[in-house]
Amino acid sequence: MNYYLLYFSKKYNGDWDEIMSSLNRHEFVPKKYIESLKNDVLKKKIDFFTTLDEQIYPKSFEKLNKPPFLMYFKGNIDLLKSVDISKKNEFCILDAKQYFSNNDIVEFLLDSGVKIILVLPCGLETNFIKNALKSVLPNNLLIISEYSGNYYSHSKETKERTNLIINNLKSQLYGEEFNQNDNYYEKLINRLNYKKICKNKC
Repeated sequence: MNYYLLYFSKKYNGDWDEIMSSLNRHEFVPKKYIESLKNDVLKKKIDFFTTLDEQIYPKSFEKLNKPPFLMYFKGNIDLLKSVDISKKNEFCILDAKQYFSNNDIVEFLLDSGVKIILVLPCGLETNFIKNALKSVLPNNLLIISEYSGNYYSHSKETKERTNLIINNLKSQLYGEEFNQNDNYYEKLINRLNYKKICKNKC
């Protein structure tokens, strides 16, 4: 079933409504397409998880109005499984703008061991992403997206979907303390700097 979800995800570029419609009408998918997808996953090393992967799929996603059927990822998938038990001053959930427009800040956080989940509004194989990321990701970074391959959309709906997932993960991490307007990763930097100052003085 995971490969059927992968097929619909690619066919409809992650469009939740289209995927749901296909599932509801039991859209026929030739077996050869599924076999081809399986080969692609192995050949291109496509990493993904679906709503059926109970050990990975965040429980908080189930509370969303339209929970993602499938998400692609690069990096340390264990970070996603530990969001709800990690200390909030050691974790960041970022969008593409926060991540790529603050390279020095992000590098500082990664070097300090802060765990970062980056949620993208595009596929993981877009030229922008491939050129911007290191070939080997640090172990404290995970990148996730609803969108496959080199798909990129400028639509308002895509941005809203991405923000919905980001806010969901932040709420899972911070609970009722979460404020959508908080640039909380800046607070992390202050805490980390304070720890370094204290350590140096001691």
